[in-house]
Amino acid sequence: MFAIRFSVSLSSYVMRQKVADPSLLVASKCGVKCLNGESGVDNSPNHIKEYLEGTIERLGFTPDLYYLHRIDPNTPLTESIPALDQMRKEGKTKYIGLSECSAKTLRTASSSEW
Repeated sequence: MFAIRFSVSLSSYVMRQKVADPSLLVASKCGVKCLNGESGVDNSPNHIKEYLEGTIERLGFTPDLYYLHRIDPNTPLTESIPALDQMRKEGKTKYIGLSECSAKTLRTASSSEW
């Protein structure tokens, strides 16, 4: 319960700051199952969509940057990157990215046409 209240309070604070300073960049991530008692890494398109929709609902606005927090060895980037890019094309985020990945993985992801 504390985490939910804190999240709502933090979201309200961030939203006020974003309105006051439009140059503020808000980033959020997905790829780690942390709701409903789940745990583990999940970069599936369904997870990406579900978590981004929840992020938008909690924040009350779309994040500027949405990225995969960890690389899922069970979901190929050929599925994850197009899902992120689709969310970007739908206007649900301005930028997409990867975190905690190797330089090789980042180069592959950024150089490919998905």
